[in-house]
Amino acid sequence: MIIYTSICANYTHKARLLAESVKSNMPEAKFIVCLTERSIPDGVANKFFDEVILAKDIWPNNFDRFIYKHAIVEASTAVKGRFLQYIYEHYADEDIFIYLDPDCYVYSDFVELKQALNRKPIVVCPHLLQPGNIDMELSSTAHGVYNLGFLAVKRSEEAGKFIDWWAERLHLFCYDDIARGIFTDQKWVDLAPCFFDVEIFKHRGYDFSIWSLLDCGMKKEGGKYYIKGDELRFIHFSGQGAMAEKCMRDWLPAGEHPFKELYAEYSSRHEESDADHISQMPWSYAVYQDGSKIDDEIRSAYRDKYWDYVIENPFALNNVEVARKINYIPEDKPDTFTKEAVFKAMKLIDDFIRLWEQDKKIYFYGAGIYGEEFATFCERKGLSIESFIVGDGSGKDVLNGIPVLNMDNSEIDRENAIVVLTLRSSLHSVVSQNLMNCGYSNIYDGGSNQQYDLLHQFVRWELRQ
Repeated sequence: MIIYTSICANYTHKARLLAESVKSNMPEAKFIVCLTERSIPDGVANKFFDEVILAKDIWPNNFDRFIYKHAIVEASTAVKGRFLQYIYEHYADEDIFIYLDPDCYVYSDFVELKQALNRKPIVVCPHLLQPGNIDMELSSTAHGVYNLGFLAVKRSEEAGKFIDWWAERLHLFCYDDIARGIFTDQKWVDLAPCFFDVEIFKHRGYDFSIWSLLDCGMKKEGGKYYIKGDELRFIHFSGQGAMAEKCMRDWLPAGEHPFKELYAEYSSRHEESDADHISQMPWSYAVYQDGSKIDDEIRSAYRDKYWDYVIENPFALNNVEVARKINYIPEDKPDTFTKEAVFKAMKLIDDFIRLWEQDKKIYFYGAGIYGEEFATFCERKGLSIESFIVGDGSGKDVLNGIPVLNMDNSEIDRENAIVVLTLRSSLHSVVSQNLMNCGYSNIYDGGSNQQYDLLHQFVRWELRQ
């Protein structure tokens, strides 16, 4: 029997608790972690983890292109289907495969589940087993009838067909996009009982959670916990924190209650498990290779145009470059950026970058704020600058690690220099004349004051991304 979970590194502390609880109650089970990170960070390995496997290492095609579509809340669910395919194929001696969310905790052996898998090859748990909680009934219609914090399959032709179908759907559409009828990996499984031989598992001791609290009838007898006569097997501590505490206030009676006792114990252990603060570890797929943050708006636009524009490695770009490649105009742009202006600015950026294709040295005139912004932009692009030049001294010898020289410096080869104006456009005319009087003939000003201002706005906007 294999039990697996899917996490990003910031959920490692939860997976530690889950794995320990699995091994305490079902020591024969192999526990495997699917990790959606670029590499396995220090601190992730744990004595209760039999294996930690990177999602990218089992992916059959371009993982970077795939995972860029997903925010962190979607990522660990988007890989669940393909990972189940992988372990199903690579552990040929195993018959039972169970998925548990990392915030689950096991209290006893899965006796009834093993029996259910002898009846049906696929087992799912509904969120609700009785009417009455209209808030959760509405939530189930939006988020999915079955909770995919749990899923079990037994090796068979039918299970194989289900896994392949589910994995394909998650590869194409695993988003938190309720308006389009999609909720990560979960909403898809509403269709599973229509397509496959599925057991809708109604044992109240499995996947017990905050949505189960209203009139739950939980009792503690002889050191064991029961929900309306069904022995507790595992709790899904979804919403641990403010949400869970609100549900307990709203749906449990005042005073002591068995679930409150279990929740307090889990919360204490949860805090201990995060003593190394691994929950604060940033997601390695949240940034581009240059370290800049991926804008969620750009990510969403990219996935909407995923099949129209093939970008082999979007992480090698940045927000503006991805937007340009998919012909997308972000909402968070300067007010003056009409659609026409955005495309004009993109062309100006291209023309600006082409200056480096000429066999000349690039100088920036102006060592103030404009100069610093353009220099930072060029550094991100891997474009080198020979030096800043100024007219009458700026009080600086170096800016951004680049020397600052007077424009009459005799060491500057004027014939092989391109001078880019990096100061307010209202000064361009006077500065250009002064440069020409000093022997400079190749001066870049964007073509006009209006075009230069547009170029500068776009550079400044990109630096904010």
